[in-house]
Amino acid sequence: GRYNSFSIVMAHQTSYLAPPFPFFVDVPEHPEVAVPGLSAEQRSRNLEALNTIAGLAGERGLDFVVGIWEVIAWKRETRHGTHTQKSMVSGLDWGNLESYTYHAAKRLLAACPGIKGIQLRVNAESGVPPEKQTAFFTNTIFKAMQEAGRPVLLDLRGWIAHPQTIEAARGMGIPMRLSMKYWAEHL
Repeated sequence: GRYNSFSIVMAHQTSYLAPPFPFFVDVPEHPEVAVPGLSAEQRSRNLEALNTIAGLAGERGLDFVVGIWEVIAWKRETRHGTHTQKSMVSGLDWGNLESYTYHAAKRLLAACPGIKGIQLRVNAESGVPPEKQTAFFTNTIFKAMQEAGRPVLLDLRGWIAHPQTIEAARGMGIPMRLSMKYWAEHL
C-alpha cells in the first residue's frame, strides 16, 4: 500500500481554530474579525508552520489536505445537539460569515500554495445549519477553490452532504472525492 495524502484537521469538536483562517491569514476585507491575543507575528509563524508542513508532505510525494471541520464555533443558532462553544474568534457572526469565509479561504490558498486539497465537514457540526449548507459552501470555499489558480481537491466528508452540495461542486468543475465514515454512529 501507499499513502497519497497527509491531512490535518482543524476545529474538530472544539472552538480552537474554528474557523482556522484568522489564525493564519489577515483578511483586510474584514478587519473586524480577529483572534484576541494573537499578534501579527504569531499569525505569521502559524502560516510559516503550515507552509512547512505542506512542503514536507510535498517532498514525500503526499498531497497536503487541510480539514476545515468548523467554519464558526457552535452558538445557540448553530449548535450541534445541546453543545455550544465559546468562540476564540471575535467579530464573526452570521452577518459577515459568508463574505469572511470566502475572502479568508481565498487568502489562505494563496498564502499556502502547498495546500493541494481542502476537506470539508458539511453536516451540522460544521456550524452551518443543514438548510444553508449548499448555498454557504458554494458561495465561500467552493468559489475560493475555483479561483485559486490551481487545481485544489475538494475532499467532501460526505456524511449528511446534500446531493445539491455535491452537484454544486461538480458544476463548478472542482475536482472532488467523497470521504465517508463507516463506524455505524447513526445506529
